Amino acid sequence: MADHVLAAPNKGLYEIDLPAETIVTVEVEPAGSEPVTDVEVLVHDADTPVYVRNGTAVDVQDPQAYLVPPGTSAAYVPATTIALICASDSRVSLIRR
Repeated sequence: MADHVLAAPNKGLYEIDLPAETIVTVEVEPAGSEPVTDVEVLVHDADTPVYVRNGTAVDVQDPQAYLVPPGTSAAYVPATTIALICASDSRVSLIRR
């Protein structure tokens, strides 16, 4: 079971806390009959990059993960569940696009 759910028809999850070195999972539900196209990951507050990967497993420095530097955002094409991790305490938001 995911830690958070981006439920339909919600447009986003705002200011999710990511404790340092802790995997946080988010289930992304399709919005109605529309498939999930992509989700924007915004890193509000962090000293190190956030790593994002499909599924429930991700590590800091994961070569298969998508990297989102502090103070930036990036579009990410999710599967049903995505995993996020950061080496430092951080805060992120996810916005359905």
